[in-house]
Amino acid sequence: MPPPRGMLRLAQIKLNSYHPKFLTDAGNDVLSTAKHMNIATSGLIPLPTKKHKFSLLKSAFVHKGAWRQFQNDEHKRVLELYGASAVGQDATNVVHFLRYFEHTIMQLHPGCSARVMLFADEALEAAEGARAQFPPIQPIEPIDVQR
Repeated sequence: MPPPRGMLRLAQIKLNSYHPKFLTDAGNDVLSTAKHMNIATSGLIPLPTKKHKFSLLKSAFVHKGAWRQFQNDEHKRVLELYGASAVGQDATNVVHFLRYFEHTIMQLHPGCSARVMLFADEALEAAEGARAQFPPIQPIEPIDVQR
């Protein structure tokens, strides 16, 4: 989902769980807290569910044709946080929100796991004299080791 006009994507939160209700509860807490802190969000974006299927023998010894089949569904949601720039008040609010998210919101939802990615659109530029401080790198000659 593209960011709103004039806004940059500052962070992305991916939520994972084996039960979709846990994701909905955690996502609603994240959205309400972000709204309270005046952070622009994308809303909860559902990702495809990953299905893990496996079979186990019912009997370990005699009945080799009797199998039990199981399936784990891993549900995922994505939430993006937007701001006006990668430095400034919006970025500071996003960082404070992510700290609150880590220490409070995720502690209240133990059935969920999260992965957070921070983004910055700033170009890193080297100072003009920075290259002159270090000598050029010399290639290392291979060493012949005979046994």
